[in-house]
Amino acid sequence: MHKTAYADKTVLDYCLQVLVHWACQKISASLQQPDDQLKDTLTGKLQKYRGIRYSLIAGHAESVGRKGLATLLLEYETCAADQVHLFPCIKSSSEHPYISRQGIQAVAPS
Repeated sequence: MHKTAYADKTVLDYCLQVLVHWACQKISASLQQPDDQLKDTLTGKLQKYRGIRYSLIAGHAESVGRKGLATLLLEYETCAADQVHLFPCIKSSSEHPYISRQGIQAVAPS
């Protein structure tokens, strides 16, 4: 890999980490804000960036007791395998069929 391409990838990775950190801090500072409203705030800022790991943000939301927000954020995770790690926070597969379908496809043997 060319040094410039490697440096660009490193800078991009760092920027994505900063955005994920911002989102986690926003969740921690907004414990009284309704899940739908906070999801809209977060995704409104983050959706313009490719490569955001919504599963990390959802994991933080779940760890501070925001299971509903975690579930909403998982719908934005593009890597279905990353959704699987947070399945315990999902109450019922019938309540969230998108996440379940994506997660099952990720772990189902071919």
